[in-house]
Amino acid sequence: MSRLPGVKSVALSAWAPAGGSKASMGFRLPGQTATVHLRKEAIDFGYLETMGATLLAGRLFDRAHGPDIMRLPNEPHERAEANIVVTRAMLPKLGVRDPATALGQQLRGGLVGEPARQQILTIVGVVEDFRFSSARVEAEAALFVIDQSQFGAMLLRLLPGDQKATLAAVGDVWRQLAPNTPLYRGFLEETIDRMYEAEARQGTVIATFAGLAVIIACMGLYGLAAFTAERRTKEIGIRKVLGASVADIVRLLVWQFSRPVLLATLIAWPLAWYGVSLWLEGFASRVSINPLIFIGVGLGALIIAWVTVAGHAARVAAEKPVRALRYE
Repeated sequence: MSRLPGVKSVALSAWAPAGGSKASMGFRLPGQTATVHLRKEAIDFGYLETMGATLLAGRLFDRAHGPDIMRLPNEPHERAEANIVVTRAMLPKLGVRDPATALGQQLRGGLVGEPARQQILTIVGVVEDFRFSSARVEAEAALFVIDQSQFGAMLLRLLPGDQKATLAAVGDVWRQLAPNTPLYRGFLEETIDRMYEAEARQGTVIATFAGLAVIIACMGLYGLAAFTAERRTKEIGIRKVLGASVADIVRLLVWQFSRPVLLATLIAWPLAWYGVSLWLEGFASRVSINPLIFIGVGLGALIIAWVTVAGHAARVAAEKPVRALRYE
C-alpha cells in the first residue's frame, strides 16, 4: 500500500479513529496508590505521523528503539516494560503542566494474563489531544502503545490528486493479498461528519426559518411604509413647499422606521445571547461568543429596514406637492 503513488503514509491500529471503539486499563500514576482507568490505544509505527499528531515534548515511536514495542504479533503476552506516548490531557492526572516534565514518568499496572507481575510504561512523548468522539465530550487522557497483536484497521493518508485512481489501486492490492476478505473503507472526514449530522440539520432549519422571518419582516415593513407615506401625503407636500428636499423627507421617514428596529434589536440581543449560551453548554469544547456578531446582525437588520423603506419613501417624496395640496 505504501508504495502506491497516491499514498503518502500507511499505519495500522486496533480500530479506526472516531469509530466508537475503546479500550481502557487500570494504572497507578507516579506517587499515587489508587488505580486510574485510562484509554489505551494499540497502534503501530507511523500511526501518529499518519494522523498528523502534534508533538509537544519528547519523541514519537521509532523502530530503532526496541523498548517502544510492547507486544509483537507472535508474543502471547505484553512485555513487562515498554515506552508509551500520551496526550496532553494526561498532564493534569500526572500533576504537571509542562509536557516536558511528563517525560520519563512511569505508569504501573498488572500485566494482562499475569496480574501478579507489574507492568511499567515509561512516557517518552507527549502529543496534542486526540478527539476520539464529538466536541460534546471532553478530550480523554489517552496513552498510545505499540501492540502489533490486535490490529483491525489500516489507515492511509492520501496525497492530493486523482484519489479515485488511488482508491482503485488500493482495492487491487487488497484483492491480490486478501481475496476472500471483504474490504470496508471510508474517509475519516465522513465519519466525523456523521457525528455532527444533528447540528447540520439544526443549522439548516434555523437558517431556513430565519430567512423566512426576514422576508416576512421586509414585506411588513414595506406595507407599513406604504400606509404611513399615504397617510402623511399632505404633510410631505407641505414640507416640500416649505423647502424640504427629497433626501430630507426620505431621511425623516427612514429614521422614524429605524427607531422600532433598533428597539427590537436591543430586545433580541440578550435573548439571542442566552439561547446561544445555552446551546453551547452542550459542548465540552466550545467557542466563546463574540459580541461583534450581534452588532453585525443588528446593523444588517437596520440596513435591510433602510433598503425596504427608503425606496418607497423616495417615490412618495418625489411626487409634486400640488397633487397632495390641490384640495386644500
